[in-house]
Amino acid sequence: MLGPTDTIGEVAVIAGAPQPATVTAASPLRLMVIGRRELLGLLKAVPSLGHHLLRGMAERLGKAGGTRNVAPRASEPEMGKKGCR
Repeated sequence: MLGPTDTIGEVAVIAGAPQPATVTAASPLRLMVIGRRELLGLLKAVPSLGHHLLRGMAERLGKAGGTRNVAPRASEPEMGKKGCR
């Protein structure tokens, strides 16, 4: 089940490839649709958004059996620390 900050379809948008997805809402929701150009602009303007998207993709891979361990989400991105470039 997806939560308030979860994303769907971001891989297809970044790759510029169609990837149809079906989502069924369990309750009323607000949905934001962002095109490729807008998403790439946001990723440049807000680097922490890229970290959030990568973390979500890694978690989904882990759940699907694609990785062994995915560390819990950090409260702050580790991107600026030595060795994380």
